[in-house]
Amino acid sequence: APLRHVEDILQRRARFGGNQADAFRHCRQGLLVLQSEQTFLVKLFLELLECHLHCTNTVRKHIFHIDLKRAVPLVEGSAAAYHDPHPLLRAKCQTAGIGAEHHRLYAAGIVPQRKVAVPAAGVLHKICDLTPQGQIEQHIGEISYLRVIRGKLTEGMELVNTRTGNKEKISQLFAVAGKNRIKVTELMAGDIGCTVKLKGTRTNDTLSAPSAPVTIEPIVFPEPRYRAAIKCKDQADEEKLGKVLNDAKFEDPTILVEYSKELKQTIIQGQGEHHLNILRSRIASENKLQYDYIAPKIPYRETITKVAQADYRHKKQSGGAGQFGEVHLLIEPYTEGMPEPKSYKIPGKGELAVNIKGKEEYDLPWGGKLQFYSAIVGGAIDARFMPAILKGIMEKMDEGPLTGSYARDIRVIVYDGKMHPVDSNEISFKLAARNAFKEAFRNAGPKIMEPIYDVEVLTPSDYMGAVMSDLQNRRAMIAGMESDKGFDRLNARVPLAELYRYSTTLSSLSSGAATYTMKFASYEQVPADVQDKLLKAYTDTDEE
Repeated sequence: APLRHVEDILQRRARFGGNQADAFRHCRQGLLVLQSEQTFLVKLFLELLECHLHCTNTVRKHIFHIDLKRAVPLVEGSAAAYHDPHPLLRAKCQTAGIGAEHHRLYAAGIVPQRKVAVPAAGVLHKICDLTPQGQIEQHIGEISYLRVIRGKLTEGMELVNTRTGNKEKISQLFAVAGKNRIKVTELMAGDIGCTVKLKGTRTNDTLSAPSAPVTIEPIVFPEPRYRAAIKCKDQADEEKLGKVLNDAKFEDPTILVEYSKELKQTIIQGQGEHHLNILRSRIASENKLQYDYIAPKIPYRETITKVAQADYRHKKQSGGAGQFGEVHLLIEPYTEGMPEPKSYKIPGKGELAVNIKGKEEYDLPWGGKLQFYSAIVGGAIDARFMPAILKGIMEKMDEGPLTGSYARDIRVIVYDGKMHPVDSNEISFKLAARNAFKEAFRNAGPKIMEPIYDVEVLTPSDYMGAVMSDLQNRRAMIAGMESDKGFDRLNARVPLAELYRYSTTLSSLSSGAATYTMKFASYEQVPADVQDKLLKAYTDTDEE
């Protein structure tokens, strides 16, 4: 039935379709949606009717602050009757109290005011114009959207960026209506507009008057939930595409773009497959650049599980000065707090005692540690060649012997070797150490480690079975489950290799009702069958 009449008994007036005299006659049930006991609704409804003719402003304020955990106010609306949304906005202000944003501003020492005399302050959201062709304002370039929090912002005003301490001059101001920008001379507190030609200001920065600098707590953007690698259809467009994507991540802070030196891929992350597809469509239409999303490589790690020994002689003679270097070394898995090396039992060689002369320990950029010991006795290798030996080992750890992934958590002891008074040089010992480490690594029970993520899924109870079954098929370890207001919360540890396109799968399984978050947890060894597949897929192209 069409909405003909609504009576606001708290404001003591008709919304539309009636007058005050019709108040009691046109009261309708449904002022509140009951979430607990029906008696509460009946009691409250009768109290509201009773005070209709006699309530004062003080009583009315108490009525507005009802227990919203037990009842939810309903606000009427009718597009057909051209009923405006002001009652909804007014009800929110009257029942919701001070919002989280106000608390955030007050915490920063800012009281939102529209008084002109109050020093101005605003929060920026910076975007870039990604449409160099077909736009009337193609010369504008970077556009910074802002919200004025207090005071008045005018053209020509100088503000200070509280993050950098640098001054910014507001050259032009625009009010925004969709894609249209309307030039204005001032913006008041509460207004949202934009300006141009800000130099050192970025999204989440606060600009404020130099006389009263303040910093507003930045917006916390959600963590990415979908990642993919980018493959440009035309290699000639790679540089241009990289610049466009770099601009896009500043416009949308929930998009992350980086080039992975380890994976040799450009990795893009967003909130979901649809999120990234929209970006690709936009770049294709506005910048005429075509690219595809492919499965990203996995940043595996390599390590060892037992002691191994190896030696390697690098010898090269081609007329004149040649190359000669021989390195003998031991490797073993490193663990925190392990004792210093003294002696080792080497299969086929018996007991091998080591006399430590020097120790170096490195925290590797990709995680884990390298302990490097020099145990050379009798001057078998000159001390000046030890940095070259370390460099050769580090180079091979940078490209592991198994799959080319980073190696970690290894102790290396160089205990013997040989050199030539003429032909020995740094490159000779670097190559000898590199190959000796490679051989020892393959004999030390090598293992491949994969990144494991903590995944939390929030899904309606009806889809719990399907979601759990899908996770188990992804080699997940279920850590726990709990119920929360009609939803089930599922915690699991899942390998990153199994999470590609998981957001799309989860949306399909739950009809879009489930959400999830993921966070890096640790590196763990892959199962034997997975390691065999990875070893078969990798061809070691290491050349001397």
